[in-house]
Amino acid sequence: MFPTASPTQLSSATAFCRTYTTTVNTNTALTQFPPRATSACGSSPSKYSSICSCGVPPSPSPTCSTDTSANLLRNGDFECGLSPWTTYTIDGTTTSTLSSPGYNSATAFQFTIGSTTSISDATARLIQTVYNLEPGATYTLTFATNIAGPDAGFWGVMINGEPKRTVDARDNLGVGVWNVNSFDFVDDAGDATEVKFEVITREPGSVFKLDQISLVKKSV
Repeated sequence: MFPTASPTQLSSATAFCRTYTTTVNTNTALTQFPPRATSACGSSPSKYSSICSCGVPPSPSPTCSTDTSANLLRNGDFECGLSPWTTYTIDGTTTSTLSSPGYNSATAFQFTIGSTTSISDATARLIQTVYNLEPGATYTLTFATNIAGPDAGFWGVMINGEPKRTVDARDNLGVGVWNVNSFDFVDDAGDATEVKFEVITREPGSVFKLDQISLVKKSV
């Protein structure tokens, strides 16, 4: 900021600019300039206005995720965007996005279905791979779903390619509202376990949402 090898004088200059840019009117006479700056630049307000205004203010640290430490999935509430989830669609017209509001949160994941070719195949997929699960241990996968349209189809859930659960648009509390689902499974993969959500539908325009996905080890 001001050329100096002295940490004390640098600190003084930094503190001065912090105060100057928030409280000082440049039309008012100034006093108590940093000694190094005064000797180099004098005491004209205009000389300090340009120096102190050019710094970039620090950005606040993001605090986006509400996942608990017990959740082995990352960003299961989609409050930090999409990563590390990946998406896959087969028709090129189905879109994925983050929508608001979510299930007791600001954001949810959403597929909006475009043209479809077959009800027997997945139209869209959302996938995350989890590492360091314990082979033979029991885990609980919990997730909230919201499907628009009574005949829209269903979510299918697979663990390492093995079908584990389906959630139809009419299940639980019904269409167009959030429903919380969960199931237990015994992990047999160990190092890398793929968690996959699939949309099975033949209804263009239907909307499939997911939120609050968690994977936790079940207590014995």
